[in-house]
Amino acid sequence: MPDETARESVTVQTAEQADGTAIIRLSGVLDIEACSSLLSRLTAVIERHKAGAVALDLADIVQVDDYGVFFLREIKRIAVSNHADLFMTNIPDAVRKSIEIFSRPEKTRQPTGSAHRLNPALLVSDVGGTTLAGINRVEASLTFLGAAAIAVVSSLTRPRTIRLGDTISLIQKNGVNGIPITALISFITGLIIAFVASVKLEQFGGHIFIPSLITFAMVAEIGPIMTAIIVAGRTGSAYAAEIGTMKISEEIDALTSMGFDPVLFLVVPRMIALFLSLPILAMFSVIAALLGGLTVCVTLLNLMPGPYFQGVTDALFLEDIVWGLSKSAVFAVLITLIGCLRGFQVRGGASAVGNAATSAVVSGIFLIIFSDSIAAVIRIYWG
Repeated sequence: MPDETARESVTVQTAEQADGTAIIRLSGVLDIEACSSLLSRLTAVIERHKAGAVALDLADIVQVDDYGVFFLREIKRIAVSNHADLFMTNIPDAVRKSIEIFSRPEKTRQPTGSAHRLNPALLVSDVGGTTLAGINRVEASLTFLGAAAIAVVSSLTRPRTIRLGDTISLIQKNGVNGIPITALISFITGLIIAFVASVKLEQFGGHIFIPSLITFAMVAEIGPIMTAIIVAGRTGSAYAAEIGTMKISEEIDALTSMGFDPVLFLVVPRMIALFLSLPILAMFSVIAALLGGLTVCVTLLNLMPGPYFQGVTDALFLEDIVWGLSKSAVFAVLITLIGCLRGFQVRGGASAVGNAATSAVVSGIFLIIFSDSIAAVIRIYWG
């Protein structure tokens, strides 16, 4: 016997054909009120016909809203999960139109994942956008370098424009306060060089050459580059963070609106301070490394301080000192420029300041090593 249940807005009739197909006839308005009461009932019918056929007859449905369409989708999903073959029959045109409208795929959805990567048009667009962004960054960097060069020349021709108080404060902050960490690392480096060299040289009685080895390595190469890397991590990141913070707090915009040149106001004092501080720090680095080597030679190799310092004096040439100090000055300019540039490029909030500081350190170390490689090649071919 057909089972008929009257609802407020919809009527349900269920029956079963001779071939086992379950028939569900819906009539009336399929809206939110009907859906909430129908779902559990029709789910029970579908579960009774697992792996069977279920016909959903919609001939008497006069209206369906969006909830009704979602209800039909859910019924289909339940049928699939129960391995039932559910199909809709006698769908009125109005109901079919509503189903098509609410079932239409979203055209505004952006492709993601592999589909996005495999789309040639989007790939070309991404490459073009990345290229343009790179060109803009190069243009901004060249503009900053030009502004920095003009500011430095302007300061040299008009020394009164240099902010002397800030420059002295920066020398103390970046130079004097950096001596302990630089000296400690260099002292340990001197210990390591002397100890490693002694392992081989002592076998041939050549430990007397250890002072010369440490002197040549630290004065011309290791001292300047290691000091520059320490300063890039300590001072270059500080420059980027300080200027980046001023950028997001609109202090730089305020300086520009008051008629001050931000590059002359912020970059020149920092460049002068580091230009003067880094070579001095490199000298402290060399002295600390020599003391580290002296410690190893005296304690492990029974080499007296007199012969040690005699070996240092014999290996110390003015040419190497000038070369090492010159490289330190170049490293100071590079660290200042990349640190200040990353600070001026900050856009956004606090996380952008952190990214700028990190980028300043990475870029600074890269430039130091790259320029040191060029300097080594120049010295080889220059004699």
